[in-house]
Amino acid sequence: MTAGVSSSAHRNGPVRSDDARRAILMATAEQFMAKGYERLTIQGIATAAKVGKQTIYRWWGGKADLVAECLVEGVLWDSGMVVGDTGDVVQDVATWLRLLLDVDQSGAGESLRSLLGAAAGDESLARHLDDLMRGQLEGGITRRLRLAHERGELADQVDVALTTELLLGLVMVRTLARRPSRTEELEGLVRLLLDQR
Repeated sequence: MTAGVSSSAHRNGPVRSDDARRAILMATAEQFMAKGYERLTIQGIATAAKVGKQTIYRWWGGKADLVAECLVEGVLWDSGMVVGDTGDVVQDVATWLRLLLDVDQSGAGESLRSLLGAAAGDESLARHLDDLMRGQLEGGITRRLRLAHERGELADQVDVALTTELLLGLVMVRTLARRPSRTEELEGLVRLLLDQR
């Protein structure tokens, strides 16, 4: 191996080349966005990344692991989990929801639906997606809601973990159903969840 070798391998075995790893992740993201999860193939990724299939299988267990790593690395969707802090928690959360739901109106909407559908039938992908979402949420919406609690913007009885779960569920259901969301409607839903005084 050359000096450009990465020490971060997901499992025991050959050490990854940073260039090859990046090429594989970029090819995975491009193929996923173009074809969706169901039509994504290791052969197609290998061809696009100019590596052998055996290289991919040496470093990842399959396409679920590849897509999960793309998500973690921010290669597929650059973390849409950042929540603003204007001092108005209802407005901040409603804006965050709008940004996430706008993905549905972009080219990424079909890919997101494909990923959610695939996760329903693939336990490994579902676990990766759940871990990723929980990690991202912890740094985004959950942090914002906890800060709102500390500042007194939220009533004590608002359960941050449950509210986060409900908001994420709303995003998933609306994305799968292709249901558009109006700004006023989202603000009303957020107010209903957060204004429990």
